[in-house]
Amino acid sequence: MTLEELGARLRERRMEQGFSIEDIASRLKVPPRVLKAIEEGRRDELPHAVYIRSFVKSGGALLGIAPDELAGMPVSYTHLRAHE
Repeated sequence: MTLEELGARLRERRMEQGFSIEDIASRLKVPPRVLKAIEEGRRDELPHAVYIRSFVKSGGALLGIAPDELAGMPVSYTHLRAHE
């Protein structure tokens, strides 16, 4: 699963449930700009992959996405940043 696919999945689920980016950011204590960058696949605006994995897992749980659906998420910082 690419970052773009992952972001699209999270955005889709967030919107289905009627949450704004700010709602999720507040609950996860993550800057809204980071969540927006994840949803839009903008790697160059993301912090280290360790944080992204945590944000994605927490956000997925909040949105009711099963952990196995996120199993293929990008795991390395290199993968997250490899866009050139």
